[in-house]
Amino acid sequence: GGRSINMSDNAPGDLLIFLGFAFNILAGVFFFLMARGNKSYESLAKKSYHAFTISTVLASAYLFYLFFSHNFAIKYVHDYSDSTLPFFYLLSAFWGGQEGTYLLWLMFNAFFGYIIIYNGEQYRNWAMVIYSSVNLFFLVLLTNLSPFAMMDFIPAEGAGLNPLLQDAWMVIHPPIIFVGYSMAAIPFAFAMAALIKKDYSGWLKKVFPWAAITALMLAGGNILGGYWAYKTLGWGGYWAWDPVENSSFIPWFASLALLHGLVIEKRSGAL
Repeated sequence: GGRSINMSDNAPGDLLIFLGFAFNILAGVFFFLMARGNKSYESLAKKSYHAFTISTVLASAYLFYLFFSHNFAIKYVHDYSDSTLPFFYLLSAFWGGQEGTYLLWLMFNAFFGYIIIYNGEQYRNWAMVIYSSVNLFFLVLLTNLSPFAMMDFIPAEGAGLNPLLQDAWMVIHPPIIFVGYSMAAIPFAFAMAALIKKDYSGWLKKVFPWAAITALMLAGGNILGGYWAYKTLGWGGYWAWDPVENSSFIPWFASLALLHGLVIEKRSGAL
């Protein structure tokens, strides 16, 4: 069309990821100083975390904008979409590949961090130090594997979304399973904070609802994924034991084991 594609269209996205990186480190440092007993950093810690969340949300919004404006100068947009894709498939092209999926995961992480900030009580500061280091992992990935990388030239059309992914389940299934993956960091952060504080039983109550939601979302994601594979790929069964399926099954399995463990520990202190 008459769009002008600019050879620096990646700059806003990469800048936002870089800002998210910086603000996440600041948040981690301020929560660490608070965990060590210096309460005066409360407002800075929260503001840094808000800024990290805003950067992540804006980076995601910018990637959506690049998809919906068919900016094929961006490699990720070129690889996973074309100008004929309908609205919902353009939406799901965001998580069509690795780079966008990491950004989606990080955005969910950013939202769920508020569960710890506002419900963490005595575990909050240490849990946020741990949680910020989980976020750091994704930010390191995204600086090395940016969804905003440019093509060497400007193609007239995108490569399109894999026909197997052009399915209503593609719109619903990945966000559900990634909410589960992302939510799993909350029990982890609480558990690590409890270990650091040598508090072996008080945290159980705090963690139980989030562990339950994690297990539920992962179950939902696995069931939808199995059905989708059966319907679309025609593998002759709901489960093919392929690496993608197993890598979503094992976290669910682990989350169920955790739930049982929490119940037993609460009831008898056996674990």
